[in-house]
Amino acid sequence: CNRDLQDYEAEGLDISGINTSNFTLTAGGAVTDSGAILTGTLNITGTGSVILDNATNDANDLIASAAGQIFSFTDVDGLNLAGITAGTLNVQTGGALTDSAAITAGALNITSTGPVTLDFATTDVDNLSISAPAQTASFTDADGVNLTGINAGTFTLTAGGAVTDSGAVLATTLNITAPDDVTLDNATNDVDNLNISAAGQDAVFVDVDGVNINGILTGTMQLTAGGAITD
Repeated sequence: CNRDLQDYEAEGLDISGINTSNFTLTAGGAVTDSGAILTGTLNITGTGSVILDNATNDANDLIASAAGQIFSFTDVDGLNLAGITAGTLNVQTGGALTDSAAITAGALNITSTGPVTLDFATTDVDNLSISAPAQTASFTDADGVNLTGINAGTFTLTAGGAVTDSGAVLATTLNITAPDDVTLDNATNDVDNLNISAAGQDAVFVDVDGVNINGILTGTMQLTAGGAITD
């Protein structure tokens, strides 16, 4: 359907199906879906939780304003994040995930079968989880970030502050750039190739088995490995 649709709801609502060029929704309560949302740009503003997890949803661009709330969106293929504010943001895609505007969230949880490229410079997330096995994933954060779980082929992180972990980092290659300390000491981390650039800072890395050092630039570096260490 080649038209734009706008809806304003004083309370919450369930979306039983949308097929339109662009869809804008402002809701005063929780938003759910029981049918597919098919649209070019989906723009949601809500004061309650937003759970749009229909497996056949298909949007090209997602804009969301749900400060302090849980916002979940599932897309059948690729998706671009065009500006998100939420307490916790959960995104599941069946294709590539990109961004064209900042993501601001207490926690960001990504599940993707395609590459993940979230490199907008002013993105600010406190806790980050990415599950994209064998895919390339990159993330940029304006300040510090805690990794609550990473599973990727190559994972590249650029942070404006300290980097920590509270869950395992699993990657063939891990690239970290930060102007502050890097402390990745989860006992089950498993990285084959490691590169850390944190000039003048302290860095700690723990790996469950062997690891190859691709490059280290730090003040001090503490490496604990359960297998062979090479460079």
